[in-house]
Amino acid sequence: MRVYLVRHGQTSWNAEGKNQGHTDIPLDESGMEQARLLAGAFDERPFTRLLCSDLQRAWMTAEPLAQRHGVVIETHLSLRERSFGEWEGLPMERVAANFIELGLLHGLAREAVRPPGGESTEDVWNRLTPAVKEIEGCHEPVVVICHGGSGAILLSRLLNANASTTRAFRFSNTGITTLARRPDGGFQLFAYNESGHLRNEALAGTVDGVVR
Repeated sequence: MRVYLVRHGQTSWNAEGKNQGHTDIPLDESGMEQARLLAGAFDERPFTRLLCSDLQRAWMTAEPLAQRHGVVIETHLSLRERSFGEWEGLPMERVAANFIELGLLHGLAREAVRPPGGESTEDVWNRLTPAVKEIEGCHEPVVVICHGGSGAILLSRLLNANASTTRAFRFSNTGITTLARRPDGGFQLFAYNESGHLRNEALAGTVDGVVR
């Protein structure tokens, strides 16, 4: 049994280097083409379930995949991107600096820093519990379409890592990360952030894909 973790396609805020969080930004033209190519990438990756964040950039990424393969999209609120509260819409560089400043001010580890009106890494770690249980209970291949932040935390949880490990993972837009279930029931990382399905024309106008 395999789990395919997929980050959504590109949005205009990705291209502009803005933090998105819960702000419900749709895919841009490049993101729509990425979603179309992603659907074809699963012609040789059979799956029977498709779990998806409720934010439209994830849903729009899932739609071509669901239509091509005849699978119903199952929306899970717990898969939403992390909320950055008042920091949403800011340049990613400013958000990174804010985390450092707030952590130093309050003597907090990065994982415990909570943006004003937003969530900490630890908050999302706990919020993802229903999705983790759903995935762990699957016995057939499943695709999970979510976000850069929540996806990194989800991957850490499925690998039985810790909250600080999440900062080691970065995903390109529509990058595919594959986990395989071991005989003991745990998961091993089979392939990380594959994006070979993106042809040159899909990359025109895109960014490097790691901006949340």
